[in-house]
Amino acid sequence: MKVNRSDLLTILSSLRPGVAKKEVPAQAGHFIFTGTAICTFNDQICITHPYETEEVFSVKAEDFYKMLNGISAPEVVIEPKKGKIIVTAPGVKAQLNIGISDSEKVEQYITDLQESMIDWYPVPEDFLAGMNLVAFSAAKSVAMGALACIYTKGNRMYTGDNWRMSRYTMKAGINHDLLILAKDALELIKFPITDYCLADNWIHFLTSDGATFSCRRVMETHKVSDTFFAVPKDAVEDEFPKGMKEVIESMSFINADIIDIERYVTVAFSGDNIVCKVEGNSGWIEKTLEHKSENPFKFDANPNFLKDVLGLTNKVHITEGKAYFSAENFDHAMCLIVEV
Repeated sequence: MKVNRSDLLTILSSLRPGVAKKEVPAQAGHFIFTGTAICTFNDQICITHPYETEEVFSVKAEDFYKMLNGISAPEVVIEPKKGKIIVTAPGVKAQLNIGISDSEKVEQYITDLQESMIDWYPVPEDFLAGMNLVAFSAAKSVAMGALACIYTKGNRMYTGDNWRMSRYTMKAGINHDLLILAKDALELIKFPITDYCLADNWIHFLTSDGATFSCRRVMETHKVSDTFFAVPKDAVEDEFPKGMKEVIESMSFINADIIDIERYVTVAFSGDNIVCKVEGNSGWIEKTLEHKSENPFKFDANPNFLKDVLGLTNKVHITEGKAYFSAENFDHAMCLIVEV
């Protein structure tokens, strides 16, 4: 079977979020070629992408991906033979084991999920944009249950931990209440989804190119109230100076090696200036901007999230212990850092 290497790598890259880091069962760490699609399944996420092959087989995901990525030829030949997969290209010949016992196979799980995809509903056009904005306000540990999720109800999305909350108002609503882990949502936003479907404790998304992204729903209740976002009448308005977004962007390299959802920038309004500080595994960087403010305050935020917010509004309202950001379709409230 001769295939375009670059096209196949692009598909495999999109499937990697569904590959299990710990291979239990072993095939959860594989790319599974079904004859009509390539699939990955790790018991939390399942991703399928249409792809025609002459044979049905599975192969260890990381080894197969790295092997193809290390070949420069535009086309490669892939041949499953007697429990092995042979990959050849000009000047290259490689072999990988593909033997998996029946007890370790996950194809039936994938088939069951696909057969449960019956009733599809459209997602609003700004569904992914909303997820991208609110995801960073969710709790980072899945042990926090609903607080680690994005909660969608009607035309609104909510997230919040014990320190901050975000709300995004979509242009249209959806038919069901959804509760999805924010870490899964950050993988979902990479896909051009058009529709969704509910089945048991799973939610499935369909993309414009026929791929599906499935993730488990969290079957809990998210306790959220729109009153959390109401700006108190005694709040003092302040604003970020021109160039603040660019300053944050110029510092982000220092913690780029930290997974995105766990990256932070500390911003301190001192009264005479604003001090921004970013720390990473290799060091830290601090930049100061001139700015007069009535009330000194300090907060932490994800740098990408803060850049997105500054693209919507440069204003912030400060009250005792809290800060509020409001734009046309986005609201955010956070606790300020109290110096001890």
